Amino acid sequence: MKEITPLIICGGNGTRLWPISRTHSPKQFQRVGDAASLTFFQAAVERHSGEGFGTPLIVSSAKHGRTLHRQLRQIGRGADVILEPMGRNTGPAVLAAALKLAARDPDQLMLVVPADHVIEGDINTAIKAVQPGAEAGYIVTFGIKPRYAETGFGYITDGGPIIAHPNLREVERFVEKPPHPQGAAAGRERHRLLGLGHQPVQGGDYHRGIRPLRSRNARPRGAGAERRVRDRRGPAA
Repeated sequence: MKEITPLIICGGNGTRLWPISRTHSPKQFQRVGDAASLTFFQAAVERHSGEGFGTPLIVSSAKHGRTLHRQLRQIGRGADVILEPMGRNTGPAVLAAALKLAARDPDQLMLVVPADHVIEGDINTAIKAVQPGAEAGYIVTFGIKPRYAETGFGYITDGGPIIAHPNLREVERFVEKPPHPQGAAAGRERHRLLGLGHQPVQGGDYHRGIRPLRSRNARPRGAGAERRVRDRRGPAA
């Protein structure tokens, strides 16, 4: 199997851990625990390194470039970096990265990774278990069983098994951050899962899949991504 390129989405406006986080240093650049711990971003980079994973591709804001490269040097990691002049949320950021990877190899597998999650346990085993499905052309997403009703996250509706890939199940639909009554109901239904945000997918498949869905906002961002981003390889220690 091919190496997986971790695609780490590293945006943010510094509002989620305010007043610890600020616009110039949002949540993902803050330490997870005490002063000796890694930051959320550093933990995401380290989590998806080693056997089976290639050089990470990081999409972040131009204003966070120095912080990003400094934190990479602190853990001795290099990366390919796309610095956006203006944030356009997750979809266009992933599309910009998919266009870059697909230009190099349309079959390159990328793993979309949020930079601000705390994950306990071995998630890489689960990722590699669904890799054959992603290589077969599926856009894979991970879901977790909710422990309580939550309106701040979208829900995935389970559509049943995929016979050719025992580790995968069909996504019937996605419910984007439902209002409280729907969110409370979804928390009680076994066939609904919270979207984890991790997505293994081939760069070419993501581009082809999103093309019919481009909104007025996404079209110029995707089409002009390669011309408008600053892209350089981060220095290794």
